[in-house]
Amino acid sequence: MARNLALIPWKPLLQRLLGVWNVSFVVLCFLGPFYTPTAYSIYYVFLHIIYAINNVRTFWGAYQGYIQSVRHSKTDWVQRYCDKACVSSIYDPRHDLPYSSVQHIIIIPNYKESFDTLCETLDVLASHEMALTQYMVCLAMEQAEQGATEKAKNIIQIYQDSFYHITFTLHPANQPGETRGKSSNVNYAAKQMAYIHGVKPSTVLTVMDADTCFAQDYFTSVTFHFSTSKPEDRDISFFVAPTLFDRNAHNVPAVVRVADMTWSAACMSVNYEESKIKMACSAYSLSFKLAEAVGFWDTDSHSVAEDYHMSLKCYFATQGRLKSTTIYSPISSCNVQADTYLKGITDRYGQAKRHMWAGLEMGYTVRRLIFGLLAPGYDAPNGVVERFPLLAKNDISILLRQTPLMLHRNVEAHLAMGQVFLLMATSAIVLQFPGVSPFVLYLDQIGAWVRLLFAPFFVMMLYQHHLYHQWNADQRWRLSMHEQMQAGSGQGVQPLGRQPRLQSVRKWYNVFDYVFLPIAGFLYLTLPQFHAHVLQLFMEKLDYTVAGKPTIEKEPVQDLFPTSRSTQLLSSYVAEEGESAISISSRGDSGFYDFEPKQGAPYSPSMWNVQSGQDDNMSQLEMA
Repeated sequence: MARNLALIPWKPLLQRLLGVWNVSFVVLCFLGPFYTPTAYSIYYVFLHIIYAINNVRTFWGAYQGYIQSVRHSKTDWVQRYCDKACVSSIYDPRHDLPYSSVQHIIIIPNYKESFDTLCETLDVLASHEMALTQYMVCLAMEQAEQGATEKAKNIIQIYQDSFYHITFTLHPANQPGETRGKSSNVNYAAKQMAYIHGVKPSTVLTVMDADTCFAQDYFTSVTFHFSTSKPEDRDISFFVAPTLFDRNAHNVPAVVRVADMTWSAACMSVNYEESKIKMACSAYSLSFKLAEAVGFWDTDSHSVAEDYHMSLKCYFATQGRLKSTTIYSPISSCNVQADTYLKGITDRYGQAKRHMWAGLEMGYTVRRLIFGLLAPGYDAPNGVVERFPLLAKNDISILLRQTPLMLHRNVEAHLAMGQVFLLMATSAIVLQFPGVSPFVLYLDQIGAWVRLLFAPFFVMMLYQHHLYHQWNADQRWRLSMHEQMQAGSGQGVQPLGRQPRLQSVRKWYNVFDYVFLPIAGFLYLTLPQFHAHVLQLFMEKLDYTVAGKPTIEKEPVQDLFPTSRSTQLLSSYVAEEGESAISISSRGDSGFYDFEPKQGAPYSPSMWNVQSGQDDNMSQLEMA
């Protein structure tokens, strides 16, 4: 069966699936009411069903995001571990995997990030209680960035005493068959970390962007869930978290702010606790053994959405048995930001187009479902049959039951919601012309009532997301500080580590942001969706420029060593927290990027160890 399926050119056909679908939909919108009213009516009903389900589920996801994040902040994960494992401390060896034995490899892919942006992220991580004993940090640098080695070495010199281990990798340029970007960089770094440390059943791997920050309770919660899982479940464990744009939202246009807010809510709509299928958004964690078992990250042009793609890859490798857990300590993220108002809006459109380019995952999903159901354990991405590892017994029952849900989630994410917006806009114009089928006019009236009936769920989602933002961006941090100063004064909120310097809370006047929702829907959902999918009819690879985000530059109060930026930064550590200034400048978006092919050095899996006083050409520092 696998050989027969491999005869079908899946990749080029499915790459164009959404483009053909969207072009056909546009034709249907304008001609369907007159010439094919039955087809128009069926698809009209289909989109309104998707709309209704999405509104209810997005509200539920935002509600759970707020309620669960409050509960999460007040949970003592160490005590909960001791209670569940029936041990007296995190070091007690009577449990098969003690809490203190869980190691965290944290990969931070970056390209042309400022020195201070990386230091800010590492400052937050270094403030966590487990940093010195359980964090192994890897700065995943790009060879294509001039000065990357020197920058990484300087950073490591500063933070070598802050983590159990800190190192960096240098992703070679121009690897054959590889599309440069976050996925290929993470893939290289993960393999190098496996080479250094080995792949152990007690290790969790976390991928996070250079401008992303996690509170301490993200890792304490992951450690709890991982260590208390059944041994057979640890190897197929995957951890996702909701996103929160709480760093520079006050410095970006309102239309960008509401677009990212709804995107954050959309992520929560698939990752609430009861969801059968969860998808990573931006940053995530998984068992290191799981990453190795699935062959690490894919690096072709169809896997640029590395977070979403890895979620799918692990899901199919386990035939739907992936143990996905939502960690309600949000991913603190930055909005796209530029030097001018207009450029900020246009840069966000470029990012939206890149997000919509992930519609290629729809084709990947369809192909993997077909092979998973008809030829389990095989795949043929390029017309050649390949063995695909199955991490559970060969039983397609769960995959079969969840196929409708998987298809629904993909259609909703990559297609339907953008089409709903266009359908409402075109129907308001087209249905005014004579010659429209009476049944279509009647159906449109029903559709208007359906949209009105389910609109309150969207409004309630906005309110719940507001509460979610305020709690996670502001309230939990203040209460945690009070709780540490005097037990009981902070409502039991646990230690969170250091709060990022750049913060953005919502004010009362931000309610006026919502008037930009229709513009955001068209500009950052419908338009880039059709733009990206039509381009996919003609090209496999996206050509674009990177978008800007904020950079935090920490200015030291006293310049003790003006000849070295590394030592300048060190001087700021002796200053009081309130004495450090914060300034914002534009930088490249490290989430996605691409390069033109150039001649480069061949791939080498070798790693370098740098000890104090060794050759300056070395590119990695290991702690003794």
